[in-house]
Amino acid sequence: MHRRLSETFRKTILYISPNPAADQLTINGYLFLRHSVVSVFNVLGEIIQEERIESSGNTSSNGKEHATTNIRNLSAGIYFIRVTNENVSWVGRFVKE
Repeated sequence: MHRRLSETFRKTILYISPNPAADQLTINGYLFLRHSVVSVFNVLGEIIQEERIESSGNTSSNGKEHATTNIRNLSAGIYFIRVTNENVSWVGRFVKE
């Protein structure tokens, strides 16, 4: 059971880059991005933008997927990004230049 939990946890870890970013963010993760919703929130918790990722279509040989989201129209500042699918939700923070 411990191994299964560890494997599930590994597959839900996401990373965003670059941070800070000017035009777009790349979201990297282990087989988590399919059928996900990416939401960007301001510091007040208001949803600024939202998009659905049906399939990133970008999988590396180690099973990692990546997708991009456009942040060009956001004002400079601190934002939160939430990636959610039917099983799990992940939240990260980024700075828009």
